[in-house]
Amino acid sequence: IDEGQLHEIPTDGAHARTRLLVEGSDGSVWAGGAGLVRIQGASVEVLFDARESPDISVTSLLETPSTSRPSGVQDFEVATNEGLYHWSQVNGLQRVDSIPSIALFRDGAGRRWRFSTEGISVSGLDGVVPFEGESTRLLSTVVIDRDRTLIALDAGTYVLDFHGGEPRLEPYGDPYTISDLMPGPGDSVWVTTRNHGLRLLRVRYFDPIDVPAPGRSMFVVEPGGPDEVLLGSWIVPRLWRWRSGSPLDASGVEVVCDWSGLDTPSVPRAGAFDLLSDDGRSGLIQTRAGLLSFEEH
Repeated sequence: IDEGQLHEIPTDGAHARTRLLVEGSDGSVWAGGAGLVRIQGASVEVLFDARESPDISVTSLLETPSTSRPSGVQDFEVATNEGLYHWSQVNGLQRVDSIPSIALFRDGAGRRWRFSTEGISVSGLDGVVPFEGESTRLLSTVVIDRDRTLIALDAGTYVLDFHGGEPRLEPYGDPYTISDLMPGPGDSVWVTTRNHGLRLLRVRYFDPIDVPAPGRSMFVVEPGGPDEVLLGSWIVPRLWRWRSGSPLDASGVEVVCDWSGLDTPSVPRAGAFDLLSDDGRSGLIQTRAGLLSFEEH
């Protein structure tokens, strides 16, 4: 592979150690973590520079309807360890409060949830529900139905149940130590575990329906289509494709791209944190050094 297929997107260091990659409905791309940038076409807007604000860590990003809606651009809420921020095209990034925030997401009914050091709050319901976990950031969510959501945090995975109008949080996944979730085909979920590798499991019953994938560092980064998924690794600089019906092991996956030979000083010989792709053939890869774009030939 050469630099025409895989190359850096420079953002002047503000993207260092990014952990979040989100595409807005207006086509913008948000990359957050130790820094925060917003990419719109060829324009890169630095909102938090990791070098100037080393203590701020972005923990979650959530698109929210804009009140002004200039040119169809949507607003974003930005959760950080130093409080909640709101971005709009008119006013830019502004602080909302100073409550350290862990997670922002919407459930199957469109309700907006916030996990913070004060507790759990949901739109349309006054007050907060205590949350005593040790988590500091959101990893991923999977909607089960209108009232139930699987939530993977960095220190635990839970089922959030809102049946009856009262939030209940139950631990999920014992005996697996879960580090990521991704929707699977039908009534299933891809689960990355630290102790049993990558598994494809039934959502409601947590029954294995496939064998572990090779390597405990592998995870599903993006559904590639109705019958395939893209796989990544935190320690190997490659993306793979797995198609339904193939063995979920080394013999059943094919390499999509490999950036181990990319001769660019700031790109590490290490794996991906996340991926953003519409078709599974091109998109953005989030690495420890920043963002790469790729296109499969």
